[in-house]
Amino acid sequence: MAATASPLQSAVDDQLWTQLTRRIVRDEQVTMAEAEEIMEETMAFLLECASGAPEARSPSEKADIGWHIFILYTKDYHNWCMEHAGRFLHHSPLPIEVEVSASGDPICVNNCSCSPSGCCSFS
Repeated sequence: MAATASPLQSAVDDQLWTQLTRRIVRDEQVTMAEAEEIMEETMAFLLECASGAPEARSPSEKADIGWHIFILYTKDYHNWCMEHAGRFLHHSPLPIEVEVSASGDPICVNNCSCSPSGCCSFS
């Protein structure tokens, strides 16, 4: 019996899901199970953004990885946005704020260059 796609996986067609997860496996050097988890989290985030709630959202670290991969497939991403959100969901990196310590080392003020989590929002 074939595995049933989750509702989140069903938000994109099977061929695109396969391409996205394979690219994550290759680019991020993770297992297929981990890549699928990344895409599940990505689709949950994007569907929440597509719901139209006005507040700004930032993706989790996993969702940001998947979002970056999905955006590479520009036509598919654009079509998905139009179908699910009725508009393009822009990926908007937050400004990186860095201060310099007394020893001259950079210190991340808002974690944007230290961790992908919290570095991006949609608009």
